[in-house]
Amino acid sequence: MFFSGSPATTLKIECIVEQTYGQWWQSLHRTMLRGVLGKTFRLVGYTIQYGCIAHCAFEYVGGVVMCSGPSMEPTIQNSDVVFAENLSRHFYGIQRGDIVIAKSPSDPKSNICKRVIGLEGDKILTNSPSDFFKSRSYVPTGHVWLEGDNLQNSTDSRYYGPIPYGLIRGRIFFKNFPCLINFHELLYTFLHCSCWHICTLFIWMILPIKNRGMVTLFSSQRKKKPPNER
Repeated sequence: MFFSGSPATTLKIECIVEQTYGQWWQSLHRTMLRGVLGKTFRLVGYTIQYGCIAHCAFEYVGGVVMCSGPSMEPTIQNSDVVFAENLSRHFYGIQRGDIVIAKSPSDPKSNICKRVIGLEGDKILTNSPSDFFKSRSYVPTGHVWLEGDNLQNSTDSRYYGPIPYGLIRGRIFFKNFPCLINFHELLYTFLHCSCWHICTLFIWMILPIKNRGMVTLFSSQRKKKPPNER
């Protein structure tokens, strides 16, 4: 049995169907758009929120630093990963013998890793880089004298003099030696927030410290120099 109606009735039914379909499609489109915009705004909000937290943590608390270069050998080898805290510099807790991360006075875009040899008011007797004569340098107020442990291959205060205390970014308090952190894994962890990779990274960092005693407390293992090098 077939339904047959007048053309006016058929046209009216088609209009109702088109109107209902259009309303449904618009509602679905608005819902999808609202969901996408909501997720986007939430993602942006989380990014800004956790970005601010990370910035404050790295700026005022501390973080992980990868060292490069031979200037601190044998204490710190090339590509060693060290852990630096930034609280000491805010409360003037830097002491002689501490290893610090500081802004390079010759290149503000790069950081240096050196040992604190002298504080303000100290007189430092050091060999000049040419090793032909010794010089005595006075550390002025608000400055520190930095040198690398590898004196034969270190650009430090013997070249550019005492550096302002404000250039110090943090104090190294221990290192994970040797470097077992795969930085591709670290990058993947931050990008994908994978629990598996976070646990793996944590195990890589902790197990050598726990099982092999590979933690170096730099303040207690200050390299002692002969009197003629101070």
